[in-house]
Amino acid sequence: MKSALGEGTTPVVAVTDFMRIVPEQIASELPQRRFIALGTDGMGRSDTRDALRRFFDTDAANIVVAVLTSLIGTNGITAETVANAISSLGIDPEANYSLTRD
Repeated sequence: MKSALGEGTTPVVAVTDFMRIVPEQIASELPQRRFIALGTDGMGRSDTRDALRRFFDTDAANIVVAVLTSLIGTNGITAETVANAISSLGIDPEANYSLTRD
């Protein structure tokens, strides 16, 4: 895994249409990196893929917020930057849950 991602400390945001435990399995191999896993942790939902990705915070807007969150403290990215992105991308923080979990 380290040979594929290198030895740096660049954050990793791993996204899947499956349960987020799938990408979380590689997090222990990258202890020096901030690691955020996003996934569709639900079963029995029958909606469009776009609607499911929005519901489970794995759509493009939420991926942008995850990446910005992982970059807080670097390149001028602040919590305010993330808050502005959440607002401008139309994300309802009360409706989403993936980014608020550990």
